[in-house]
Amino acid sequence: MRDRVDALDFKAVDAPIEVINAAEAVAAQAFIFTTLKHTDSFTTLQKSLRDTDAKKIATQVQKAATTLWQQLERLPDNQDKVEVLTQINERFEHVPAITIDGATLTQTVTDHLQKTKNAIQAHEQAQRRRYSSPRPF
Repeated sequence: MRDRVDALDFKAVDAPIEVINAAEAVAAQAFIFTTLKHTDSFTTLQKSLRDTDAKKIATQVQKAATTLWQQLERLPDNQDKVEVLTQINERFEHVPAITIDGATLTQTVTDHLQKTKNAIQAHEQAQRRRYSSPRPF
């Protein structure tokens, strides 16, 4: 599993190590979860254990994703954050499509990316309005 996550090269993303670690954890949990869900050559007991493990992994995926979103929210809304989100999203395209809160990983990152771009645009517009022209005395 580690090889598959390492192949995605999250460490190449220019982001704080906490963001990288959280993204890698989400990817690893997604690979494990998908593997558990797609294994069918089990006895009844093994299937029951697999289903229990799958539920645990689903919870771990949710926790890992929450940690990632929290780490991403700590980044300032600027072009660097846009670049980090874009790079992470590109890597998540190679992670199994799992759904968290009704959206896939790439959909969720895309939503964060759009929110960040909107926040940057709103900030820039506010700055332009605030300093639009000098005022006479």
